[in-house]
Amino acid sequence: QSFGDKIKLISRENRGGNPTRNELLKNATGDWIQYLDADDFLSHGKISEQMEWIKNNPGYDVVYAAVMVVYQKGKEQTFDKQDVIYPDDEWAAMVSWELPQTSSPLFRRTALLDVGGWNEQQKVCQEHELYFRLLKAGKKFIGRREFRNLTNYRLWGDDTVSRKNPERTYIARMKIMEQAYAFMNDNELLTEFRKQVYMIWVLLVSRGLWPLNKSESEAFYQRNRYVYPVTKISSKFIAPNFQKMVSYFGY
Repeated sequence: QSFGDKIKLISRENRGGNPTRNELLKNATGDWIQYLDADDFLSHGKISEQMEWIKNNPGYDVVYAAVMVVYQKGKEQTFDKQDVIYPDDEWAAMVSWELPQTSSPLFRRTALLDVGGWNEQQKVCQEHELYFRLLKAGKKFIGRREFRNLTNYRLWGDDTVSRKNPERTYIARMKIMEQAYAFMNDNELLTEFRKQVYMIWVLLVSRGLWPLNKSESEAFYQRNRYVYPVTKISSKFIAPNFQKMVSYFGY
């Protein structure tokens, strides 16, 4: 309120994340959108640094950087920088969940409008469901490692929607991953590299879900077991002994 007419302030009851993002999108008039969730905060210069890059590199619809995860316990903070992975391969970033948290990108407003904004029925994995629709619509993504002024994603505990119900989150993630793979397959977008990245995360997601829902975990692996040979996977996240056991004895 202290900014007067320099900003437009909308104050009303809480309707949830995606309905609120769509309301903001409807009211926005600028060319680019910066979302900022709940307790997150931006380093000084985050928007101006990205906008300067966009001015010199036109043609992109989603521009993002690394995210600084801030673990908050009382007054104590620890920091973990999540760097940009697969900056030149947005589909590999999509299936590996390496596209960033909601507050990192600048979104071209017309790109969001073109795909209908945020899915108000999507309860978890909301940004990834949106990223998938943007990619399907041919929108151009770019991640840049050189940006220095970052989004700070603050975690206080396990009180987020995704963390309250991890099984539901895993299953929603699996659905989006398989839809993305099917789209790549149907549109001749699959490469050997993308297949390998996808298979790495089939193994990791299956393993993460296993303590919560063994049948869904095994079914997910079985549906995808022939995408890429497990023995040929090269990843620091997959132990060689685990690869051998899966190859010889099955999941």
